[in-house]
Amino acid sequence: MRSRSARPGRPARYDRPHPPWDAPGPPGRRRLRHRHLHLPGLDRRRPPAPTTPHWTGHRAELTGLAVDGKTLRGSRTPDGTVHLLSATRHDTQTVLAQWQIQATSNEIPAFIPLLTGLDLSGMVITADALHTQHAHARHIVEKGGHYLFLVKGNQPTLHRRLNNLPWREAILNDCTDETGHVRREIRRMKICTARPALPFPHAAQAIQIKRRHTDHRTGKTTIVTV
Repeated sequence: MRSRSARPGRPARYDRPHPPWDAPGPPGRRRLRHRHLHLPGLDRRRPPAPTTPHWTGHRAELTGLAVDGKTLRGSRTPDGTVHLLSATRHDTQTVLAQWQIQATSNEIPAFIPLLTGLDLSGMVITADALHTQHAHARHIVEKGGHYLFLVKGNQPTLHRRLNNLPWREAILNDCTDETGHVRREIRRMKICTARPALPFPHAAQAIQIKRRHTDHRTGKTTIVTV
């Protein structure tokens, strides 16, 4: 599910871990996608905040910013291993901010502090289903940004509403067919306008991606919808 901003003619490849965001659109549009150590002194070394998006005609270039958590392999503290939440640009893989997750907590309380101090204007924040939270969406939009979030079972009402959107009538926006490593994978993507009663702040559009995976060694076909 996403906040408002897309280019139906050239949709982004959302199945990649950190795809470059190149989906310009009018301001004020955001998407929500449907399916699936605070280090001392680190903030002071953050790169300069991104500049105002460059306008070309009636469309603005947007920059993707992935929020993702990772456990540092081999790290050891009295409380266990070190887990960091990072904000990384899609295009340059530059880490703009990083926050250590406390051993007794999780990534959710660290999301807003991580983005505090960053200029989110012209930014599209992507994150997994854990961060599909009302407060996170509101914070991003209030700071002038956009979001692209996954929706899974942790949001049952929202997930059910998205499933009930008229996907059969929705236009097929993109289709890819790739073969390699003794397998074939077909991906089909549709975009549907969210209804006003959708229970998530600022959500305007939903994206459905259907993957059909065939293993040529076993002949088994698996279909996954996200």
